[in-house]
Amino acid sequence: MFYHTAKIRRFAKLFVEYMSYFYCFYSFFQSLQIYGIQVSN
Repeated sequence: MFYHTAKIRRFAKLFVEYMSYFYCFYSFFQSLQIYGIQVSN
């Protein structure tokens, strides 16, 4: 039971790290898009 919980916790930690990376990339892409729109105008 403890091993199963540890595995879930490790997976959750990995998932949170992956989501934070994805969020950083997404916000960076959005800022690039906004910058591109401003430049085109």
